[in-house]
Amino acid sequence: MEKSKDLAAGIPPPASTRPTPPKKHSWRRYVALVSAALLLVTVVPLDGPPRHPKHPPGRPPHPPLPADRAEELFLTVPEAASALGASRVYATHPHLAGSTEDFDDAQVILQLFQDELGIPPSKKSSIYKAGSRESRHATLGLTSKFGPPHPTAWIDTYFPILNTPLNRTLQLLGEGDKVIFDADLVEDGDPTDPEAGEYRDAVPAWHGLSFDGEATAEYVYANYGTQEDYAELVSTGVDLKGKVIITRYGRIFRGLKIKGAQELGAAGVIIYSDPRDDGHVTEANGYATYPYGPARNPTSVQRGSVQFLSLYPGDPTTPGYPSYEDAERQEGVNIPSIPSLPISWANAVHFFPQLRDGSEADSYPVINGKVSKDKIKVVNHVDTKVTPIWNTMAAIPGHIRDEVVLVGCHRDAWVMGAADPTSGTVSLHEIVRGLGALLKQGWKPLRTIVIASWDGEEYGLVGSTEWGEDFDKWISKHVVSYLNVDVSVAGSRWDVGGSPSLADLIKRSALEVPHPTKPGKTLWDARSDEGPFKGKPDSFVGPEVYYGNATFVSEAPESEITPLGSGSDYTVFLQRIGVASTDQGFGGTDSDAPYHYHSVYDSQRWQEVYADPTFERHVAVAKHLGLLTLRLTDSLILPLNTTRYAFELDSYLARVEGLITANFPSSESSKVDFSDLRKAIKSLQDVSLELDDEKVEAEKKFLELLDKLPKRPPPPPPHGPPDGPPPPPHGHPHRHPPHGPHDGPLRVHRCHGKRPGVMRRIKFFLFTIQSALRSFVGLRPRHPPFPPHHRRFGHHPSFFPQTPQEHLGFTLALADEHGPHGHHPPPPHGPPPPPGPPPGGKHPRPLPPPPHQYPVDAEHPPPPPHDGDHPFPPPGGDRPTPPPPGGERPDPPHRPHPPQFPGKPFPIHKFILAAKRISRANQALRSFERGFISEDGIKDREWYKHLGVAPGKWLGYGATTFPALTEAITYEKNATLVGYETGRLTQLIEKLAEDIKPRKCGHKKD
Repeated sequence: MEKSKDLAAGIPPPASTRPTPPKKHSWRRYVALVSAALLLVTVVPLDGPPRHPKHPPGRPPHPPLPADRAEELFLTVPEAASALGASRVYATHPHLAGSTEDFDDAQVILQLFQDELGIPPSKKSSIYKAGSRESRHATLGLTSKFGPPHPTAWIDTYFPILNTPLNRTLQLLGEGDKVIFDADLVEDGDPTDPEAGEYRDAVPAWHGLSFDGEATAEYVYANYGTQEDYAELVSTGVDLKGKVIITRYGRIFRGLKIKGAQELGAAGVIIYSDPRDDGHVTEANGYATYPYGPARNPTSVQRGSVQFLSLYPGDPTTPGYPSYEDAERQEGVNIPSIPSLPISWANAVHFFPQLRDGSEADSYPVINGKVSKDKIKVVNHVDTKVTPIWNTMAAIPGHIRDEVVLVGCHRDAWVMGAADPTSGTVSLHEIVRGLGALLKQGWKPLRTIVIASWDGEEYGLVGSTEWGEDFDKWISKHVVSYLNVDVSVAGSRWDVGGSPSLADLIKRSALEVPHPTKPGKTLWDARSDEGPFKGKPDSFVGPEVYYGNATFVSEAPESEITPLGSGSDYTVFLQRIGVASTDQGFGGTDSDAPYHYHSVYDSQRWQEVYADPTFERHVAVAKHLGLLTLRLTDSLILPLNTTRYAFELDSYLARVEGLITANFPSSESSKVDFSDLRKAIKSLQDVSLELDDEKVEAEKKFLELLDKLPKRPPPPPPHGPPDGPPPPPHGHPHRHPPHGPHDGPLRVHRCHGKRPGVMRRIKFFLFTIQSALRSFVGLRPRHPPFPPHHRRFGHHPSFFPQTPQEHLGFTLALADEHGPHGHHPPPPHGPPPPPGPPPGGKHPRPLPPPPHQYPVDAEHPPPPPHDGDHPFPPPGGDRPTPPPPGGERPDPPHRPHPPQFPGKPFPIHKFILAAKRISRANQALRSFERGFISEDGIKDREWYKHLGVAPGKWLGYGATTFPALTEAITYEKNATLVGYETGRLTQLIEKLAEDIKPRKCGHKKD
């Protein structure tokens, strides 16, 4: 048998769909049916609760863990020793996306999820092809009523277009094409850093998704290759057509440097790392180079994707839809059509002498429009093909299944990636450990948590983007927030960005996390930290460093949380789907050891010596991100501050007004009218303030009703002697009545004309058959299966809600099953039956109320259940209790008496309305960010649909607020287009204000 191409390449193939079993002979089918019937009659317990692997059958799970105690316990789990150990596992080998090592790491993370979250091993493979039934169900089933009751983990395999290097050449050619200099294009891999020495040639230095081609031409220097730099270069009179452009890294995404050159007609681009961007810590300032000191190793090379990120991320050939194995491919328009190469400073200095015009005082080049005398030859040949990548996923179902908090970090690296992204993976590792510890203590989240280890991020956010495009409708409907971490630690200063609605939660949580290195301070204080290398009085620091710091400070809003542009996995969630997102990590300053970004020297040794010697910064990020997760998960009202967001729009508009003045003459600027937009923003602010009042009142009302509930009754006495056998599988010596406000196996699901689902019908059909067969052979029938609101919790039928989170989830589940007001449905056929004994002439014994109902005060017990409250005789041969005296007509079987408050009936409808009120408020909160999504997207880059914030058209990493409007002013300089974009944004904000306006219907004032 011929081996597959994947196996030949050393890449394990994803699991395939299970083949259809062959047909059996009729007599075999007959034997199988008879055997199944006997098994059904005597063994199969359709009435049993779902079994949790951590709990013995029939025994209730650990008591619930309150939210405040959960936070306290979580914060004790992340620790430096564990983080260091994890980093030494993940950061000591290459794991390029799509490689065998990458697949191995995907399975290591899967095992971590399974071990820490208590997920038992499966006999079937948990690796699915994207688009397969298994893959779709793994995600979509999480928010289904019949989804998994316990944590799950799996791997989704996508098939994007990626490339790897074949051969590369960079030469300086003299007269007659004589080679003057031949760049080695390698990092020296000094063995003082053991992994750098071992893997120096494992992943050659090249640009991901770069163009396969060659170019030979004169060259020109273009500084950072920004639009401003190219404009300055063109202003000198130089013709860039057919030239090779040399730029340095920094300021903007590397792919946009190439896009700018390509649009000016350049033949190729070279990008190098410049010490002027390294602050004080340079060889010129007296510092030894790594690995012998903190300064940048001069042979280090920054690899990286050159995708045009601001057009769209992800697989270039499947924009807007997922890269399944059989996906229809398009020609990628977000990748270059000219070759490029990354080089080191050691190689770059050989090309600078011909670019000087005699005015420079040092060896650093500047923009002067001078064209080289000699030519440069660029050769970049790559192998471009469909390559599998693997997103490793885990989920913890919550009481409210259909609200999801998503946490993620990418896993792939250009080489070892001790900082990018292993530091983030290590922080995620500690978060998973913390969540696992909570689960072991009986905690269950209010909302569902999904944890993602993305793949392919380095090529252009591929894994997260393909998953986001695959499940965009599901994400839009269910995900309340996305919490991202990428480079958790690469320096001393903590930076954080995010949606304005998350700003207060981010700050409040950071103030509760201890500073990683300074006792008495908090993580929030680390935003102003400096590195340990302060620099000498005469040390040189490039002005670009100070410019970058000043720009960062000036763009920080009043909330002190900067808006997100792009460059990491939050992009698809925030800027295409409209999910409130955040990103954080420790970055470098001008007094930190320079970070060897995407180099072989982004190694474990560099991390331990310079970035985070104690690994306490890794832990601090884990604690903060974990607190954000818990608070978004367990808060009754989502901690999203829409009013902060609404008032921050004022600063967005003020910035746009300033751009009008700077880009249009007064005759044109006077025609631009922002009055309607300003009025829409004011209306949104007013409505958001109303929503603030509503969410406070909704939570207050729910908690007031909760406070009036009697506490949980004392547990029943143990069954039998202390050393006796465990209780029966259902946990009680008696049979339970049906677990719902309506009895009977089918009527419980016919609420408001809603037909039961297929699986419920099958279960009740099998139950009916089982009961008949058991009666036929002389065995007692079993009681019917417990209803979905118990299954949704994954609890034993004796489950009783105790925490506010459990009460809210349980009440919403009841409302979902029995209608928004808790009303009982009418009988399916005509009036209720007259009083009298059930068929067979026997009355059932009165039983306690179903365990899901709230307990009542012992001094005011509920009326005993009437005839028909339980469809089957009790076990044990006891004589049935006669019907209650008095001749009163009993309630029909589907109307049991609800529990009561002391002295009055239990107001279940008020409780359900209060829960629904909270649900409506949360729906408005999570839809706020969605309100900025326009299906038409941003002009010329329609993949981006968020009209509030997007990566800058020529920035990539940096954010632009009101992007469509801003670009109509700054790039198009078209007053008509400005008016159109103003109107489009105004309509969007007006609709958002209407959508989040609190509705007074559905609840009444007491």
